Formats: sequence, structure tokens, C-alpha cells
Amino acid sequence: MASLPEAQTCFSKTTTSRTATTASRSGTVPRTSTSGKIRLTKFILQPQADIPRNSYCEGGHGLSIGSLGKNGQVSDVQNVLIENVIMRNTLYGARFKSWTGGNGLARNITWKNIAFSNVPFPIYITQNYWDQGVGPRPNMTSTNNTHIQDFRFENFAGTIDDSPDFFEGTCISDPCWYFVPGATGKEIAILDLYPGTASNIVAKDIVAKTKTGSPVAVMCDPETIPTDVGFKCWKGKFIRTKAGI
Repeated sequence: MASLPEAQTCFSKTTTSRTATTASRSGTVPRTSTSGKIRLTKFILQPQADIPRNSYCEGGHGLSIGSLGKNGQVSDVQNVLIENVIMRNTLYGARFKSWTGGNGLARNITWKNIAFSNVPFPIYITQNYWDQGVGPRPNMTSTNNTHIQDFRFENFAGTIDDSPDFFEGTCISDPCWYFVPGATGKEIAILDLYPGTASNIVAKDIVAKTKTGSPVAVMCDPETIPTDVGFKCWKGKFIRTKAGI
């Protein structure tokens, strides 16, 4: 399931070049190519679809896929393309999230040609999502998790909002629900992966600076993914690798 959160407002000059099926409270509505300016506040796509291109988004929680696998459910989403989007003052840029202990598969998902301004988390993946409002992350005895493969983040450029006084309006807890332990707020990419369940994730042609002028960083555990992700997989400075050039 792919979604744009309620709080986000996007305007699209053109929709997808192929038919996508959106789900609403009244049922599913097929949408085909068209032209004109379309206001998008939230939509849900079925697998094997892509979402509107050539869009401008301001506020909200970014171009999100998920969340998948709540309460151990089996979820599946494949073949999603998101491209040519301008993001301004959003919490996330490109985001994927699946619940701790979930099941299923997310495959062949691409975010491409994304310009972002004042975005704290431009690229964010977590396979360990949980409801911070009800307590700490659960201790999982199951080795299952939603598998992810063939994720691509290509041609991202913009400014990371690493302001010390940054505050997002949905924050009602301490720490905030979007708090990431160990993060500095200067990360272009955070890959919170589950060992043995993620493969072929690549960030290519990424250009970013921080609002404060501090060095751009990343968070990634090399023990969770064996392949080149396009930058040095560690908790430290953003350093491109062969796959990212």
C-alpha cells in the first residue's frame, strides 16, 4: 500500500502515464492519464501501479510507502514509480516503513528526480516501525520481517533542515514519534534495516547540504545489507561509493 499522508498537499500537472487504482472510503476508483492541476491530499495505490508525476508537495510526511505488516500481517507492494517531485517543508522526502515483526514483500520501488527544501529526513527506510505512543519497541522473538528489495533513490538534490529548534506539528510526545535514536538531524539517508531481509537498495546521484552548513551524514548498519548502497554504509559522513555515482 502506497500513501501520501493526510496533512500533505500536493499539486500535480499530469497524472501517471498508465492506469492506477486508488482506494477511497467509498471503494476503488480507476484513474487514467489526464492533464490539468490536481490537488492530492491522500491516496492509496494498489500494487503494480505508479503515482502522479510532476508534482509539488508542501508540508506533511513525504512520499511514503507503508506502513506494511502491522500485527504480523502479510503485506505486498511492487512496481511503484515516484518521479519529478518538488518537496518543501515536509518531514520526510522519500520514506518506506514496515512494522516490527511484519511479513510480506516490497519490491521494485523507485523515487526519482526529487528536489527538496527544508526536509529533515530526505531518504528514510525503516523495517522496524512501531507505535511510540504506546511504549518502547517490542521485543520480537520472530525472525520474520517484511522483505524489501530493488529500492532505488535517484537524482535527489536539496537542503536538509537540521535546525536545532526544528518542531513538527504532530509531535505530542517526548521524544517525538519521529525520533531516531542516534540521529544528528544532518542525515541525507537513514537505513534502519532488519538483518537478512533487505537487498539491492541504491541511492544514486545524491546532492545535499544542511541548513546550518554542517557536513551531511548518513545512518546505515553494514551488517544489515551486504551490497553497495551508493554511499559508505556507516554512522558518519556521507561518502559516495561506486553504486552512487
